[in-house]
Amino acid sequence: MQLLPDFEQLLQEAEFKRFLLDVMHHSKQAFLSDFNPDQYQDGFVLYRKYTRSDVFRLLRWEENPVAQNVGGYIVSQDKTNCPIFVTYHKSEDIAATTQYEDRFLSPSVMEWFSKSKRKLSSPDVQYLQNLNPTQRVPLFVQKNNDEGIEFYYLGNVEPRPNTFVQESMPNSNTPVVKLHFDLNSPVEESLYTYLIDA
Repeated sequence: MQLLPDFEQLLQEAEFKRFLLDVMHHSKQAFLSDFNPDQYQDGFVLYRKYTRSDVFRLLRWEENPVAQNVGGYIVSQDKTNCPIFVTYHKSEDIAATTQYEDRFLSPSVMEWFSKSKRKLSSPDVQYLQNLNPTQRVPLFVQKNNDEGIEFYYLGNVEPRPNTFVQESMPNSNTPVVKLHFDLNSPVEESLYTYLIDA
């Protein structure tokens, strides 16, 4: 790591250095006061909120993908991860091809739908069907669009192999794949109730 000359010069000034160290110390203390090592999972903390940009940065993507390309999920170029973003209660005025019926069956199981126009043979569906232990599928959920751009991290999920079923989107013939995810960490009761209540 190399310091820029201007920054190096600022570090020579005692007052600037003192303020910088104070900010760093405060930030560290604020982080540690709210940090629970039992809820830390490879860069994310269970039940904390993250934006899509946060997620891609923490997963070490080289660049943020275009939001339109992400939709509800996207497989990384190196095939090491596939973050999934779910808006639990969808707005009624969205297009029929995006009215996914994702839902929790319990705090540890989610019924989930692929992007529309996907079949069992689609590459992203095949990725989920053939995961290996080094690949990661982190799940992020927000209650509805009113929550803005942040999603709760609910841990990593594993697709149940025998649950992949090809179906059609409601009120259309557009193909979609339905499956069940097992959450590695069941959702805590208060957050689970909050998310599922309309």
